[in-house]
Amino acid sequence: MYNNNMNQTQVGIILQEINDDIKSGNNEKAVIDRLLNLVESLAFEIVLLTETVQQQNDEINRLKGEQGKPEFTEKKEGDISSEKERKEAEGRKPKGKKEPRNREPKQSKIKIDRFDICPVDKKELPSASIFKGYKDLVVQDIIIKTENVKYRREVYYSPSQGKYYYGQLPQSVKVQCEFGPGIRTLIPVLKSECNMSEPKIKDFLENLRVEISKTYISSLWTSKQEIFHHEKDEIYRAGLESSTYQQIDDTSGKVNGANHHVQIVCNDNYSAYFTTAKKDRLSIIDVLTNFAPRCFIFNQKALELLRQMKVSKKLIAAVEGILEFDKTYDEQNINKLLDVIKPGPQQRTRILDACAIVAYHMQTDYPLYLAF
Repeated sequence: MYNNNMNQTQVGIILQEINDDIKSGNNEKAVIDRLLNLVESLAFEIVLLTETVQQQNDEINRLKGEQGKPEFTEKKEGDISSEKERKEAEGRKPKGKKEPRNREPKQSKIKIDRFDICPVDKKELPSASIFKGYKDLVVQDIIIKTENVKYRREVYYSPSQGKYYYGQLPQSVKVQCEFGPGIRTLIPVLKSECNMSEPKIKDFLENLRVEISKTYISSLWTSKQEIFHHEKDEIYRAGLESSTYQQIDDTSGKVNGANHHVQIVCNDNYSAYFTTAKKDRLSIIDVLTNFAPRCFIFNQKALELLRQMKVSKKLIAAVEGILEFDKTYDEQNINKLLDVIKPGPQQRTRILDACAIVAYHMQTDYPLYLAF
């Protein structure tokens, strides 16, 4: 093979030698081999020159702020380049090779509200026909209608007592007489599950000829939901008792424009959310006790915690002088006693933290997850 870096003069000399060999009648096979070697060398030279020119053009484009020629890598094992290959990689069959779907039967899950018998017209039956039972067809439907009830309450007046006596309303409408339990239940469902805005909920109900105000819808959604708070309390207590561990984290949140912290307590079984103004030790204890009234207990363990928190010996001695051992204080009373010795804000926080941690470990209403 000839040198790859041949110039025009060298190529001319080789061609002249080949021409002389042809005229002299030398071995034709040797001449053809020399020609093929020359062509191969020139072709390789062209490839190198083409790559060099492309690199230079790419560099010029880069300096001008443009992009060069994109690089295309060879397909490797596992690469997916077509829709067909993607479906095959996902275990899906391409079109034309459908497999039967294994759908779970739903008939057993449907609640049957009523039965209707569809009789056969006896006039159409041939003689000697035999009854063979029924063939069932389940049709699902829903009925949305108003049920506006006017309760006529008996009224009696006692002249001797100067007092009126009224007939008792049903328990379901005693609390909020204007709207029944159906509407009071439907509004939270439309808001939370259907993501409907309050104006759209109003439009929906008014289409059913229910006269309702935006104020009531907003009030029902943001307040008067004690039953849901009670349900959340039960879920949270069950969640705390469901595992030997809990995970707690927080994220920022706004309450009336002020910065707060949204505390998330969870494990594999549940998640619960709480909003606190701070994320200090007292706030975490509040969350772990579902905001039960704060309690504080001063004892030997509290003294050890104060020493670990680097509270001065002088202040610890002062605390021992005003707080009784093993006595339970509420937040107001313990702060009144601390006002006597006037600790600094940071020292007061450490004293309250130590006593609150001891009280948390001595309570039995909630499982313990906060270590000493």
